Amino acid sequence: MKQYQSEKSQMKLKARKRQLRMYSGLLAILFIFLGVAITIIVSKSKDGNNIAKNGIAQTEDISLSKTMISEPKIIVLDPGHGGEDPGCSVGDIYEDDINLSIAKKLKPMLENAGYVVYMTREDDAFVGVRDRANYANEIGADLYISIHQNSESAIVTTNGTVNGVEVWYNSEKDESSMHLAQVIQDTLVNTTEAKNLGIKIENEFVVIRDTTMPSCLIECGYISNKAERKRLTTEDYQDKLAKGILEGIKNYFMN
Repeated sequence: MKQYQSEKSQMKLKARKRQLRMYSGLLAILFIFLGVAITIIVSKSKDGNNIAKNGIAQTEDISLSKTMISEPKIIVLDPGHGGEDPGCSVGDIYEDDINLSIAKKLKPMLENAGYVVYMTREDDAFVGVRDRANYANEIGADLYISIHQNSESAIVTTNGTVNGVEVWYNSEKDESSMHLAQVIQDTLVNTTEAKNLGIKIENEFVVIRDTTMPSCLIECGYISNKAERKRLTTEDYQDKLAKGILEGIKNYFMN
């Protein structure tokens, strides 16, 4: 009887050992599985972080590129004459006043369009032509726009027959100045419906000769023509001239 009980106890012990080995094996498999799962999760997390980082880097690069491309262009507006040099005049109508009025209307239009704008004068002051050109060169302007009114002759008549818009450029510069003159001529004619006198070459005008950037000199109309002189002194027509120059500058940078 004792021998039987001893054998039975041994059998139970062996059975428990087999169970323990089986449980140990299952636990080992479970630990291996958990280890593999944790490894996969960590790996994916790292990959996700790398992708995110790469995504941010690409976004920053694109943003930087856009910033560089869209860097504001610098425009110098030059209201011709001023002070002791009033330009052409008829009675109490002076060219330098009209030039300044148009430039002051154009400046905020350009700024609202995203350009940085400087003016060679902002009041009735005399500024030498070489000083105007040097000013634009020193600030590194992208464009130089000189605004003037025309006259049929040095001694201004009060009822000349010539009228219309013309834009002058320096042919000794590269073709950028000619292109600038042409697009502004086109948009001015479209905006004002003035007579189209075309673009013209003048290589001795200091302000478009000595400036290092593309430049042009706009003759907005003939103060010596009675009908055109009347238009040139109105707010409405000056607004049209300013808008025409604005559109021409926009077209220049788009083409």
